Amino acid sequence: MSKILVIYPNYDTVVTGGHIYDHCFIDRVCSSEQHSVNFMTEHVSLLEGSVFRKFKSIRKYDIILTNSRLYTRLIFLWLSLRLFSKCRLICIHHHFNFMSYEDTGGRVIHFLLEKLFLFLSTEVVIPSPYVRDIFTKMFPKKKIHYAELGVQKSFTEYRTHHSEEKQLSNKILFTGTVCRRKGVHFLVEALNIINRKGIDFSCTIIGREENEKYGTFIHKQIQKYNLDNKIIFTEYVSIQKLAEYYNTADIFAFPSLLEGYGMVLIEAMSFGLPVVAFNNSAIPYTVKDRINGLLAKNKDASDFADKIELLLTNTTVYTKLSQGAFETSAQKRKMDDMLPDIDRFCKKI
Repeated sequence: MSKILVIYPNYDTVVTGGHIYDHCFIDRVCSSEQHSVNFMTEHVSLLEGSVFRKFKSIRKYDIILTNSRLYTRLIFLWLSLRLFSKCRLICIHHHFNFMSYEDTGGRVIHFLLEKLFLFLSTEVVIPSPYVRDIFTKMFPKKKIHYAELGVQKSFTEYRTHHSEEKQLSNKILFTGTVCRRKGVHFLVEALNIINRKGIDFSCTIIGREENEKYGTFIHKQIQKYNLDNKIIFTEYVSIQKLAEYYNTADIFAFPSLLEGYGMVLIEAMSFGLPVVAFNNSAIPYTVKDRINGLLAKNKDASDFADKIELLLTNTTVYTKLSQGAFETSAQKRKMDDMLPDIDRFCKKI
């Protein structure tokens, strides 16, 4: 029986599609009779005394499992374990974080740190075809376990309409962390363009603000454009409440600048919502232009606004893309489809 240590700070927190995937994956590993699993959930870094003192016990595990987003905290622990233990170091890798940095210095530093962390990992779990394609080019000899993620089946249980039955009310929805990587500032810019044209709409933004600075910037941007009565903010909500928002929305606007997969895209499509998104990273793997949504030029708020306007004003295009969204979601994997892949992973390790 293998002894596994899961390093995952704040394991009780589930706010993103990545968290949902990780919890499903880790919980399945824990339920396997082949392994004995323990958790380390505090803030971790080898430079902190708590982890340094525990290093002797950590190195005795057969497998360490974590998420690659912790590369800045765990890089020295990973290096030490490779030098002074026989642990298998496995990480779940959703996307390349260095790509989210706009300044050259930050991008280079995080590229080197993240690449070193992945190089030191003995094996990598990848949930996204987009990330798999990039990863295999970057690390052609690295052992990977591919287990494509799936959408939560419970969402479709709350669906109350089909595309041909829906009465449009020009409601736009965004859900995700309110942060620069998610491109919320581009969404506000696009909504300002639409509003100046006199097109009626309302937009709901569901998600927590990643940091106060960016949140303040967004709210000042909204005030500057007099969009206070057009844009509504709410924190993360329950699945049932989120489904209500999906049911009443008409368009899913997703101006993200970097996605490893984008689970919310499938969630929105399962409710027949055409997606407007930027053409970058993993997004075109799911959003097919003029089939289930519209792809705008990357970081082009004006083009993003044009795509939203088209859906708000052209019912023929809207109906076609809404039906395409339904069809796409029906073909995509569900969470249950992941379980055989995870079970194969458990047998291999």
